[in-house]
This record gives sequence, C-alpha cells and structure tokens, in this order.
Amino acid sequence: MKPTEWLRANKDNYTTPKEIIEACIEATGTTYDSAKSQLQRVRRQEGFAPVNPHPITFTQSYDMKQSIGLSESELRAKFDINFIVQQAAQKLEKGTFLSEAEFIKLCNLRGMSGYRSVIDHPDFKDFRGRAGGQTYWSHPESIQKLKNEGVLT
Repeated sequence: MKPTEWLRANKDNYTTPKEIIEACIEATGTTYDSAKSQLQRVRRQEGFAPVNPHPITFTQSYDMKQSIGLSESELRAKFDINFIVQQAAQKLEKGTFLSEAEFIKLCNLRGMSGYRSVIDHPDFKDFRGRAGGQTYWSHPESIQKLKNEGVLT
C-alpha cells in the first residue's frame, strides 16, 4: 500500500501527527520526510492545515502592558531630532573625531526635516569644531583641547 493511501485510511486512528508519521513508516517502509510530506498533502487536500511534527511552544510569559505602545524615551528616540542628537553627542568618546557627515549618519538624520538647525544649534557648540573647512564632532574635552592648541576653531 502506498503511503498516501495508508495515511488516508488511518489518519483518524491517531491523535498526534508524530504518531501518524511513525505508524506510516512502520506500515509502508517509507522515510520520515516522505511520510511527513504525504501527511501534509493529505491534510491539505482534505481542508486541514499543514502538520508540523515539532510544534513550537512558548513557555515564557510576559506582561502585555509592557509590550503595548512606546515609552516617552522610545518615541523621542524615533522622532525628536534634538533628543537623538543629544544622545549621540553624549556618547562621543574622547580622542575620536567624526566628520559632520559621519555624525549625521550615526544619528540616522538623513531624511528628517529640520536636522540642520538642530546640529547647528549653540547647545552643541562644545561638541564640534572646524578644521580645513570641515566640521568635526567629538567629546567636549577633546574639542576644547584642540581648540586651545589652535587645530580647531
């Protein structure tokens, strides 16, 4: 008897897909993968959903309240350009200088309207300096050090 015929005749005698597949293998001598695909084919033809002999189960519980909506800081991190620039500027490391283009890319500001007025705002003057016609961003101590040495203006 072919696996498909056997599965059609015996599918109601078992409770789990794994039991059906194992019994089909024993009765027809087919392989596991073949029995599994034949069972899925039979169930699809008869209007059942495909069978997964290794179902995924989720045991970790979580608080629905935490997973719904955005916090204020998450919302600001997505849309508040001033917040985004301020967070990135505070993370700048001493001794590492980014060109303005690199800093804009780091903040992911391209495509956001109004970012130029934010990065040019006086609140961020301690984080930037100019050299060779280009603006560089870094930790305020590094910027001040090079300004004192005359490297940056």
